Amino acid sequence: VLTYFALASVVLVLFAIMSDGWPAVLAISLVYFFNSIMFPTIFSLATRGLGADTKVGSGLVIMAIVGGAVFPPIASWLGQG
Repeated sequence: VLTYFALASVVLVLFAIMSDGWPAVLAISLVYFFNSIMFPTIFSLATRGLGADTKVGSGLVIMAIVGGAVFPPIASWLGQG
């Protein structure tokens, strides 16, 4: 499911790049739908089989989200100087 939804997202983004107007807006809106399956699937795949380390592993996956939100503005600020 993850592979199919990721491919559908890529196709929709390419379609949005090559078109304009409402079809492009609709394509980008559909990308959100196809991305909706990604986090739960990636999270469950990343924490599967960790055994006693499941709590630490799930915490690291969540912290990766925070890092993805925090580090781009920091990198942009550093790049300006």
